[in-house]
Amino acid sequence: MMMQQILSQLYTLPLASFRGKKKDLFNNYFTQAEIDHLKERPLQTVLGFVALKKALIQLIQSAYPGVSLHEKDIRLGHSPEGAPLVVEIKGLWDRTKLPPVHLSISHTRDHVYGLAVMEGSES
Repeated sequence: MMMQQILSQLYTLPLASFRGKKKDLFNNYFTQAEIDHLKERPLQTVLGFVALKKALIQLIQSAYPGVSLHEKDIRLGHSPEGAPLVVEIKGLWDRTKLPPVHLSISHTRDHVYGLAVMEGSES
């Protein structure tokens, strides 16, 4: 029986540590296109995108050792339905060569979570 390999990475950030620091988050983690997309969104969404970028970096580096990425190399957006999605990963993202990646953001009163899941090859 063939089984499909699934890789996943969860990244958690404490919400309280980033209150009042939205501008710093924009400067450190986002492209101008993302800033334009996120500037009116709540802190939970902005921080969720940071958690997703960190989860994606860890996921990609575990799947492809030796790949070096920074958060600004990854551009995220939203689908028409509002789900987070990968728009671009500089120098790496080619939908014909990389397995599909699925993203999710969640939050509680105290934490924000970014989950990245990559479909792998069948084994």
